[in-house]
Amino acid sequence: MAYRPYPVRGRALRQIMRRHRNEIPARLLPPAARPWDPEHAPVYRLSTRRPSGHSS
Repeated sequence: MAYRPYPVRGRALRQIMRRHRNEIPARLLPPAARPWDPEHAPVYRLSTRRPSGHSS
């Protein structure tokens, strides 16, 4: 697969993270979209249509 440089680093990282259960580091998200739970790591998981029990 050809290497394609992305103009925005965050966009490239989001595409990479999307392959791993749609987890995105909170620092890559806009401030309004950053959920914060002190009991969990600051990771935001996108909602998908797949059942939550699916793992890949």
